[in-house]
Amino acid sequence: SPSVVATVLYGPTQAGKSTTFNFLSTNGKKDSYVEEVGDGSGESVTVNTCLRDSKIGHLLDTPGINDSMLRFTNDEAGKKVALGVADGGATKLKFVVFESMANDSMNLRNTLVALVESFGKDVLGSTVILATKADRCKEEHREKRLEKLRNAAAQKGVDQVVLWQNEDVSEEEQAMQLNRLKDALAGVPAIQTDDLEDLQQRVLQRAQELCEKAAPREETVNLEVDEEYVDSREVPEEYDEEYVDYESQNEEYETFVPRTEMMDFEYEYKAVDRKPFIAKLFTLGLVQDEHYTKTGKKQVPVTKYDTVTRSRSVQRPVKKTRKAVRSKTVHDKKTRTKSVAETVQVRRTVEDFIPEARQQITAEIRASFKHS
Repeated sequence: SPSVVATVLYGPTQAGKSTTFNFLSTNGKKDSYVEEVGDGSGESVTVNTCLRDSKIGHLLDTPGINDSMLRFTNDEAGKKVALGVADGGATKLKFVVFESMANDSMNLRNTLVALVESFGKDVLGSTVILATKADRCKEEHREKRLEKLRNAAAQKGVDQVVLWQNEDVSEEEQAMQLNRLKDALAGVPAIQTDDLEDLQQRVLQRAQELCEKAAPREETVNLEVDEEYVDSREVPEEYDEEYVDYESQNEEYETFVPRTEMMDFEYEYKAVDRKPFIAKLFTLGLVQDEHYTKTGKKQVPVTKYDTVTRSRSVQRPVKKTRKAVRSKTVHDKKTRTKSVAETVQVRRTVEDFIPEARQQITAEIRASFKHS
């Protein structure tokens, strides 16, 4: 089962535990205080532990240590806390240790020593120091006194110190210091003390013994018999359906583009160097016209073709998938029960005996206290 955490108020008598307990467990008005508070005589007004719901969760007030009337010993403190916590159903603890700033001397070191003697050294990691009665410490000495408290706490491995004032404080200031206390408690883990663990083990063992001694009883019960069967049903099923779609795509292709340019063209032609007729006559035909070949040039238009790359849009088939729904037959294996009346012997569970066992064990522990 999940852990139920309780916060334990612990410290010397007259340190303001009951006053703070009243504020945290009520609406904070004086006319609603539920616990008697100290009168400065040094006598603890809280004799037995008391577990209540509060603004910070389950809260446990405890008798002040070093009680002048010697009604209990510090060694009995752990058992008293365990009893109060067990009565309220809590399983783990956090501690708020009180140190009154109204005193001339600092009692924190002795208080932490007594805390460790009562609950074990692991308790320091789950402890918050509450510096109470700050209004009774002169303002010019308050910060220095608070610094000493922090140093003393740090030497014992306690990091969380919260300044607290019950008198002459506005509602806004009350809310602020309450939030500081909540944050400090949230910063420390909850633990299970040796006494609480021992009490729970003893209760569980006693419950087991009571359970084993208890005679079983006969009862007529309806026994449920499991029967398997198949239930068929049609369910829609999504699947990927393939289809062909046509998409426009850009395609590059090469083509030839004609162009005309003028080029120089060499050609040959026949030329005749005609001799004068009289020369031919007087030379008796020895002189004749001369025939020869000549070369000429001229520009002619020539068509050439250039290769160019162009783009065009084409429709191409593309395979795609889309979500479709089809009907599918599902065969579910199921079980159903039928009731069969039968007489059986029934034993109660160990949990049934937990309240009786807790009552017996707590009575035995209380009877073992040296002081009532």
